Amino acid sequence: MAATHGRGIYVMDIAPLEESTPQVLSAKAHLFRVRPARHRVVVVPKTPPVGRYYAGQNPPDGAVIHYRIGARASRVKIEIVSGTGEVVGSADGATTPGLHRLLWKPKRLTKAGDLEPVAPGEYVVRLKVGEEVDEQKIEIRGP
Repeated sequence: MAATHGRGIYVMDIAPLEESTPQVLSAKAHLFRVRPARHRVVVVPKTPPVGRYYAGQNPPDGAVIHYRIGARASRVKIEIVSGTGEVVGSADGATTPGLHRLLWKPKRLTKAGDLEPVAPGEYVVRLKVGEEVDEQKIEIRGP
């Protein structure tokens, strides 16, 4: 967190930096620990907030996934896998070297093509970079 005398404030998630060790920095790919995510219920107020009150930004709606690529990769794939082994979410990741961030909303695509929330519980985030695979557990909490 950084603040100024002009009443400005900036809050940043530095968890991936805290996890960075020489071993992590020398790896071809690394998936950092993923904090629990919660299904969010959006409530729209009947009247907009008055301008003189402070209104901050809500946390991201979903799971924030940080990963690091050591060298340019031809393909990066991130998958979310349920306890039964079903892939409930996937995304192509950035292939450039460095630290990357991906937001996954805990929803799955139904056979009808609609999005529905995944059930609360424990899932696995899987990072695939070439032949390299790294996994971390993630907890999805109910509203």
